[in-house]
Amino acid sequence: MASGVALIFSTIGWAVLYGASYWATLILVSVRNNGDGGVPQVFNLVFFGSATVLMLAARIDQWFFPDERMPDERPPVEHFADILFFVPRFTMSCWQNLGALAHLGRREMPDAVRLMDHLKTEQRTSLQELPALFPDERRRRRMLDALLVTGLVDQRCEDSLIWLQIGALAPDSFRIRPGTLPAPEDPLAGVPQVKIRRRVRLLRERGEREQ
Repeated sequence: MASGVALIFSTIGWAVLYGASYWATLILVSVRNNGDGGVPQVFNLVFFGSATVLMLAARIDQWFFPDERMPDERPPVEHFADILFFVPRFTMSCWQNLGALAHLGRREMPDAVRLMDHLKTEQRTSLQELPALFPDERRRRRMLDALLVTGLVDQRCEDSLIWLQIGALAPDSFRIRPGTLPAPEDPLAGVPQVKIRRRVRLLRERGEREQ
């Protein structure tokens, strides 16, 4: 949904920039030619070339400053850069938001089950132990990222080690010991006893009639 919204607004943003550039160019050419003139044929080439340069510049800026924090005071150049890169950054967020998708395939799902069972038994395990349990680095990273994003697993740093444990947002069924099942719920919970007795009496009367 975030990617779709970003795509819609970035399309509107580029359309506004295209329209503003078109009319600004038309006015400048008309003023220069004393009211007679039109938009040059190379306008589209120049506009899309400039848009490509802005996208590359915004991507390079994001690559050099991935986790930029808001300072107390900012120079005017940075404010100008925020305005200049506003639409390109919004456009890049269309596919960058898709990076938050957590999906486990047929190969990663058994690994996730093994890790959850291991955490149920051991209560916690260090991040340094995972390569021995899951040798495939790519599958291990995908599995761990998915469990962390969904909140099924939490990690914390203690004694210079990163420990994994059952997440605080995990359901209660993930906290029981492996091989055990939660106690079944009472199917008659919440039903008034009067209705139960009346139902039992009707069943008895029907059985006596059949006999």
